[in-house]
Amino acid sequence: GAGAVHDEVAALTVWDPVAVVVQVLEQVGTRNGLASRDDPGEPPVAERDPVGLPALAPVGVLDRVAVERRKVRRWRRYRVLHARLAGWLATLTVAAAFAIAVAAFIELVGRDAEARTTVLRGYAFITSGDLRVAFDLRWDPLSATMALVVTGVSSLIHLYSIGYMEHDERRETFFAWLNLFVASMLILVLAQNFVVMYLGWEGVGLCSYLLVGFWFNRRLLLVNPLGRLVEGEPDDTREVWAPPAAKKAFLANRIGDVGFLLAMFLIFATVGSLDFDDVFGRAGSLAGGTATAIALLLFLACT
Repeated sequence: GAGAVHDEVAALTVWDPVAVVVQVLEQVGTRNGLASRDDPGEPPVAERDPVGLPALAPVGVLDRVAVERRKVRRWRRYRVLHARLAGWLATLTVAAAFAIAVAAFIELVGRDAEARTTVLRGYAFITSGDLRVAFDLRWDPLSATMALVVTGVSSLIHLYSIGYMEHDERRETFFAWLNLFVASMLILVLAQNFVVMYLGWEGVGLCSYLLVGFWFNRRLLLVNPLGRLVEGEPDDTREVWAPPAAKKAFLANRIGDVGFLLAMFLIFATVGSLDFDDVFGRAGSLAGGTATAIALLLFLACT
């Protein structure tokens, strides 16, 4: 009786005691041939089965309660294990990238000075007239140094974040965004042309917005420092939210994007290419005003 009742009420996924009792009573009544009160053609429940309903209902309820408690415990264990694996998996992937960067850097140092630049030609996703933009990556001493810095420091940040975010409910999301941040920085420092560099730039800006506003549902207390320094100034506190800070970071990055875009437009209008080799090869022939304007616009992009 109890096992059959459990099979029929197993569809309940959320443990609501009232709902469980009502469901069990209905199932027990149906199993014993009992009609509902809305059916006037059947005799009352007490005349059909005066003992079965009171006897079976508590057994079914207790059985259902035990099953739901086991489900909750299993789900909590799964969540804890899943969260721990997310942090360690994210950390190990960045650490593996650092190990690969170290091996590639050692191989690069072993080459002759003239052969320390390698360009990996990728898919050309923009082709229009003289403009060709491909997902090309560059590996030279500067790119290798920046890749070591990005992956090495990020590995330590990931490792520290495992303990720091241990009790956060959304730590899997945090590590996903942190990994995306590292990937965007690698695209930024390994790009072979300004467009791919701009894609990495935008990825870094997006991740900054997501990470700054990660605790969007928390109130933070901001203490007025003047209250301790200026006589008569109230030593008050006020609540601030993370979303305004994320919006400020987002808007500041958009200002830099305008400078970056204008610099790319001016470079292509002057040189006819956005590839680093073509641009740097003709940098000496640029007019002084044009070179200054490009430099200032790229400097604006760094804000």
